[in-house]
Amino acid sequence: MAPKPVADIHFIWEVTRTCNFRCAYCLSGSNTVREKLVPVDVAAVRRTLDASGYVFELNLVGGEPSILPNFVDLVRGLTQRHYVFLTTNLAADAVFERFAAEVDPARITGIDCSFHVEQREQRSSFEKYARTWNLLKDRGFKLYANYVAHPSLLGRIAGDLDRLAGLGVAINPTPYIGLWEDRKYPDSYTAEERRFLFKEDAYAGKWEAHIDAAPTEVLCNAGYNVFWVAGDGTISKCTTYLKKQYGNIYTGFAGPDSRIQVCRATTCSCPYYSVLAHYFQYGMAQMAKAS
Repeated sequence: MAPKPVADIHFIWEVTRTCNFRCAYCLSGSNTVREKLVPVDVAAVRRTLDASGYVFELNLVGGEPSILPNFVDLVRGLTQRHYVFLTTNLAADAVFERFAAEVDPARITGIDCSFHVEQREQRSSFEKYARTWNLLKDRGFKLYANYVAHPSLLGRIAGDLDRLAGLGVAINPTPYIGLWEDRKYPDSYTAEERRFLFKEDAYAGKWEAHIDAAPTEVLCNAGYNVFWVAGDGTISKCTTYLKKQYGNIYTGFAGPDSRIQVCRATTCSCPYYSVLAHYFQYGMAQMAKAS
């Protein structure tokens, strides 16, 4: 049987749509919604999670999660019994100093540290990114650094990666997904660009395999051990099936589907197949064992 993930259930939770960067290639658009930043009700979330009887891994995404007023308190509260995976631009320097001092690295399954070169040059610096990266690394956190390979940046990526490597940051390019100059990406990368950029199978293969069309008649773990949680706390099967709901992270989780089901989406670009492959493999193995 495939190895069991660290948690029973994975929530991808969009804790805010507000961001402190304005990246032109952002999937949410360069004019990211500026919602009012309010503290998360940590006690209510903990009651929901703990009462379910499951162990959760919560992937906090945005927007930028670290700009929440009680971000460190939220992570510290969640990780008393559960686990957190964090997706961040790593720009809130003072917040991460406190995070490094107060959060247990053993309860953080990973931190995906996105490097956005143009925003860094306008608002911060390479050196500040590297300083926070190295602080977290030295504290024992498991880090991943990614650099979005937007087509407009292809001429400078190699130099930027070398500069970051000199600052102690091990970073990998990740594909741009979208349109640029009337060309669709990642399809429009040349063979040479692919060989240089996308050495990680999770990005080079699985993302692209599911970005154009739905995996017709393929079993999907969404609703079984992976879920999407919206900013208002609504728990859904995935971003395609928002009407299929399983409660609210603040008031109660109705529980997962009893079996993995066939995906009926007409289009699919969800990350479950790539970044959550270990949940899929384990779930499929459980189904096979039960049948």
